[in-house]
Amino acid sequence: MRRSLALLVSALLSGCSTPASQPTTSADTPTPDPSWLDDPDFATEAFVRVRASTEPSAETFTWWRGTIHALHTDQPTTSRAPLLGFEGFNVARVVREDDGSWSVLSREITVYTDQDGAVLDCWTDADGSRHPVVHVRNDPVNFTLRAPDWALHDDRVLWFLTIPLAYPSPLPVSDYPEASAEDTYRSVEQFVFEAALADLTDASQASVPARIVWSRTGQWLPWMGRGQQPGWLVYQATGRKLLGGWDELPAYLRSWTVTNAPTYRHAPTADEGPNHTSWSVYRQAVEAGSIPMTCEPSPTPGGTSR
Repeated sequence: MRRSLALLVSALLSGCSTPASQPTTSADTPTPDPSWLDDPDFATEAFVRVRASTEPSAETFTWWRGTIHALHTDQPTTSRAPLLGFEGFNVARVVREDDGSWSVLSREITVYTDQDGAVLDCWTDADGSRHPVVHVRNDPVNFTLRAPDWALHDDRVLWFLTIPLAYPSPLPVSDYPEASAEDTYRSVEQFVFEAALADLTDASQASVPARIVWSRTGQWLPWMGRGQQPGWLVYQATGRKLLGGWDELPAYLRSWTVTNAPTYRHAPTADEGPNHTSWSVYRQAVEAGSIPMTCEPSPTPGGTSR
């Protein structure tokens, strides 16, 4: 039987006392009690409201912006300057399954940018070689949502999620020697989600304001042409849930999406098959012959300016 978060929170608030020594959020309202988050079912429902929404018709946009650094493991020093910038979003809807689990149906875009924040369509490596940029268009990105570890910091709840990945690469080295670091895809992604405890305690909110910090350590991107060169890419980004939805995304990113990937204005409505990654999308593009062999830098740095 599914338990009611609203009933639980109501019981906790009505049963607590507020002695003078206990901090309060107002003269009449006790500090929210976070103990209900120790229950896995309630914690998962709360995290659904952080990550997206418990309303099945809602489409949730999460936006991020960050930088990518190159870690050259065969060199004594590494540049502190970012190799690339990036900006993107995920659009998701959450479906409650018959067994009580929560399924996330989503797709996401990330565009790579230069130091001035302009979209790059042609990237020049340190050796002078030029490479057509393949931006992230992953569809679908679906998964079952469960509550990760959490901690209370003042009046904020932090949720910590680490995802180590290792599986056979869609780009075997024998077939894609310039695009593949090795026959096993490897990366580690780390997320920190942050939301106000008061918002989470208010069970009437199907979706709550949230901020995100994301980092990733992974292999060279396939379109970089670095093959098996020693080293890794280190990503770091911050972002937030956009309560205003699509209209709250940066104008240039909306324009780029409408031109290049208009279906990403909305979340999927059903599970449409296996997830896609930059590696599988790159392979599809190569097989379709849609990646140019060469490129020329745009007269204006990058492709589409903010």
